[in-house]
Amino acid sequence: MDTRANSTIGSNPANAPVHRQGQDVDTVDQLSSVVLLGLALVGGAAAILLHWLIH
Repeated sequence: MDTRANSTIGSNPANAPVHRQGQDVDTVDQLSSVVLLGLALVGGAAAILLHWLIH
């Protein structure tokens, strides 16, 4: 049995094929800041509305 350090994908996930496709946080589909702002505003409005309806 080989007792040297294992260099397979399991012990070195950065070498997994999915990491070698050229995709990183800057190139994959992401929500824009405008969409995130809209979600935050809608969520805040929903929270205020629910609070108003319950109380």
